[in-house]
Amino acid sequence: MGRFYLKSFGCKVNQYDGQSLREHLIRTGYEEIPEPEGADLLAVNFCVVTGRAASRGFRALKQLARRCPGAQILVSGCLSPEDKDRLRSAFPGIKFQGMAAKGTDPDPDGDEDPTNDSVKQNIEEARERLRQLGENR
Repeated sequence: MGRFYLKSFGCKVNQYDGQSLREHLIRTGYEEIPEPEGADLLAVNFCVVTGRAASRGFRALKQLARRCPGAQILVSGCLSPEDKDRLRSAFPGIKFQGMAAKGTDPDPDGDEDPTNDSVKQNIEEARERLRQLGENR
């Protein structure tokens, strides 16, 4: 099974959500690793309620993507629609899980599902990508 690296930013609720995502990935067979190198899935749990947490999240995502160019990127937490568009442009193929921003429609684009079914789908897509990568080695 694949390996994942998770980084969370923001409030205590966001930290709890990150832990829930961690537990779900482990239950589905992923192994958590302490450093991003070697990860098949990079999960970044965002919070944009404060500018500091948002800046840290964007900076970390850029660094992680550079360090692990073949890894699938999964972003969870809260982002504005503008921030999501910015990430889509910067990281083709990025997946979003349960995204919402305070005062906005949690799913303005219709491209998310905040349920575990969406997490399962994203995990299955990452698994398929891993299978394809393994066949090309």
